[in-house]
Amino acid sequence: MASKFIRGMPAIAILAGLMILGTSAPARATMQLQLQSNAMTLTITDGGAGDLNPIAGAITFVGAFDTWTLNVTTGLSKPFIGSSAQPQMDVNSVDATSGAGALTIMLTDQNFSLAAPATLVQDVGGTLSAGMTGTFSAFIDPANGLFGSGGSAYTTPLPTFTNPPAAFSGSSSTALPSTLAGPYSLTLKEVITSGAAGGVASFDHAGHIDAAPEPATMSMIFMGLPVVGFMARRARRRRLSA
Repeated sequence: MASKFIRGMPAIAILAGLMILGTSAPARATMQLQLQSNAMTLTITDGGAGDLNPIAGAITFVGAFDTWTLNVTTGLSKPFIGSSAQPQMDVNSVDATSGAGALTIMLTDQNFSLAAPATLVQDVGGTLSAGMTGTFSAFIDPANGLFGSGGSAYTTPLPTFTNPPAAFSGSSSTALPSTLAGPYSLTLKEVITSGAAGGVASFDHAGHIDAAPEPATMSMIFMGLPVVGFMARRARRRRLSA
């Protein structure tokens, strides 16, 4: 899976590889990356101004933003990872500041079509300097709006992570309502908060939607388990009697 491969690479290495490919690209679909800090907001559209990544389905921002002296953030969505029928998104970021403040990062994309029954799954891992906290959320908006939250029924929550400990990881899953039908949008949201001492935060945050197995498929699985157990026991008896 592409997102697992990306999460295994250092953010700087990813950036270096992407910048080798060039920095000019035509404006593409609706995926957007947004940074917020104090009264400042920066929104970058896939292939638009501020996107250093020429690959469709990938946005990369590099630079200072408000009180955050370093930001290296890449957001991924379809068609680079996943598709309209297999929603999958990923945010990889390194952020540094010398003082107190909060940085909000959001990645959003539209026109996903996988219908319920399904599950919204969220995974995150990273590190925080002492005194920093991080909160991570994923939202589905059945109205298909950019950065739409869709209400609490379409949200998969994670706890707030705090240093200590420096390293953190977590995952969650939320069963989606049976009434959900596409097209809809998916948004990943990250909030990094720093104390007066400042520090560095790095993380990878992924979200995807899995189709629930059909009832007939589940029945076949459960019916097959006794057969598997019987075959294993018979093979064991043959080995013992040999």
